[in-house]
Parts: sequence; structure tokens; C-alpha cells
Amino acid sequence: NSKKIIKLLEDRYPPRLAASWDNIGFQVGNASSAVNKILVALEITPEVVQEAVAVNADLIVCHHPLIVEPLKSLTESNPVASLLRKLTAARIGVYVAHTNADASPGGTVDALLEALGMQRLEIMGEVIKEPYFKLAVYVPENNTEAVAKAMFDCGAGHLGNYAQCSFSVSGTGTFLPLEGAEPVIGSVNVREHVAKRKLEVLVPEHSVRAVVKGMLDAHPYEVPAYDLWPLKAPEQVYGFGAVAQVLPSDISGQSWKLLDWAKHVRKTLNAPGTRMTGSPEAVIHRVAVVPGAGSSFYREAAEAGCDLLITGDVKYHDAQSALALGLHMIDAGHSETELPFVSRLASQLRAD
Repeated sequence: NSKKIIKLLEDRYPPRLAASWDNIGFQVGNASSAVNKILVALEITPEVVQEAVAVNADLIVCHHPLIVEPLKSLTESNPVASLLRKLTAARIGVYVAHTNADASPGGTVDALLEALGMQRLEIMGEVIKEPYFKLAVYVPENNTEAVAKAMFDCGAGHLGNYAQCSFSVSGTGTFLPLEGAEPVIGSVNVREHVAKRKLEVLVPEHSVRAVVKGMLDAHPYEVPAYDLWPLKAPEQVYGFGAVAQVLPSDISGQSWKLLDWAKHVRKTLNAPGTRMTGSPEAVIHRVAVVPGAGSSFYREAAEAGCDLLITGDVKYHDAQSALALGLHMIDAGHSETELPFVSRLASQLRAD
């Protein structure tokens, strides 16, 4: 049903990563209704609604929100209201993953990079920094792996591109069960010495509650001993763009110039309206990408040492200010830079 689809989407593209002004999530329909067919689209248009009706879709999953500002009426003269009436009449739901998909690893940024044949080097266009906590728990040696797995399953142990990260050290724990205790090991009023391991994992702030609960549920002791500390570093950083790996030199050994990049972007994204700002002969050494309308991130791209920003909807004054900072731009179009994500989203839903 819709709830299962929503969970799959929100696990990949957490709502907490959406911009404060954005309107994401389930916008139309009944979140508990059955879903047999899903239509994936960049945005809701009359043509998309017509196609959804024609193929008997139960749910449209799209990138751009249908409802952004509050509606004051549902008249036929209001384009959004008109689409809502048609969707409601056909009992078709709408779910939106917008800026949360922009900021999430594996979302619109990585889809664009993949389409261009590039790889992410670092975050650019930072929007959120999420602090980490360190959780240390003392576990009998024979139970270490079970407790570690429970914490990993709840979201602990991720650091960059690595999962199930932990540290452990052996030691001896002592305890004296008092009257009323029900010890797994030992007896009441008898002091015990037990071989233990101190197990440490990193936990992102949003997962702390779930990880602690998972640890407590998996721990064999009635009253486990553990510590939880907030950390100033490292932090999990999310952004609307990325600095990307530059493509290799051509067969002559020369680095790609701005014109070479414009041709590559136009071809790979099927974007005939691609434009560029700056000298076509300028040699490009470091590239940033921001899907959609990303020209406002020119300062961040320049500060990251880039001399090219690939995006869409480039504004005149942004382009001129960027050139003054030594940053060139390629405008491939708003939808053209986001359509690779639509294809990726459809593939993910089919796989799930």
C-alpha cells in the first residue's frame, strides 16, 4: 500500500533534509490506499494526470511539489486546483520528494553526476550539518556481535562511504547483584567478574533514540552499562550540489575546455538549449554540479576552487558575478538536469 511506498521513499530521501520552505510528502489521496501501479514524473502537469488516468495508476511519485502555497479555492480557473480535482476524482495519490531528494546521497545530484559520467568528490552547497554522537556499551564477549548488529541495523556505524564501523576493546567488568535483581550471569549477593568488551559506534543525531533502543533490546543484561556523548566533530554534511571528478584529458593530452564541457553536457543530457558563460577556450580544472535552478550557488562553487558550475536556470547577474570570481557556467536547463533523477527513482521503485 501507499504507506509501504512512502517508507521506502523516506528511507532513501529523509524528510528532515528538505528545505524549510519546501512542501514535500504525501499531498493528494489516502496514504493507506492500495497501490498496484505507480507513475514517476518530474512534476504534475495536465499531460501527466491524463497519462496516469490512462494507465490506471494509483500513485504519482514526482520531484516538484504540486502544492507549494496554500490554496484558497478549488475553482476550475486555478490550474493547481483543477489538477487536484482531476486527481481526486480518479482516486490517484501524489507523493513528492523534492529538496530532500536534492540533499540526499543517491538523489538528484548523484543521478546527474552518473548521467555525465562523473563521480562525487565532496559536498557543495551545504544546507544541513547533522552532529554525531558516540555510543559506548559494555557487553559480554559472547554477545558483542549480536549487540553490534542491532545497533548497525538501527542506523549506527556509518562514516562516509563506510558502514558497520565500530571499535572494541577487551576488559573485565564487575558487579554485585542485590536483592530483587535477576542477573543473567552470577547470583544475588555474590560479586562477579566477567570478561567484557567495550563496543563504540558513531550515531547520527536523528538515529540516537532508535539505536539506543535497539542496543537495549539486544543486550543480555537487565541493566546494561553504556555512555552516550555528543561530538563536535565529525558531522554528517548534506548539500544541494557536489564537486565532481573532472573527466580525463582528450587523446591529445589536453584538458577539457569550456566548449568541450558544453558539448558533453548537451549530448549526455539531451539538452539542445545548453548555454555557456565565459570563453569557450577556457581550460577547466575543477567542476561543480547543482541540478535544477542552481546558479545562486556560484559563490559556494568558487569558494570550493571550481572554475565551472553545471546547473540550470542561470540568471544573468549570477553569471556575471560568477565570471568575476573566475567561475564559468553551463546552463543545461532546469528539467534536463533533474530528469536523470526521475529515471533513477523509477528504477529504485521497480527494484523495491
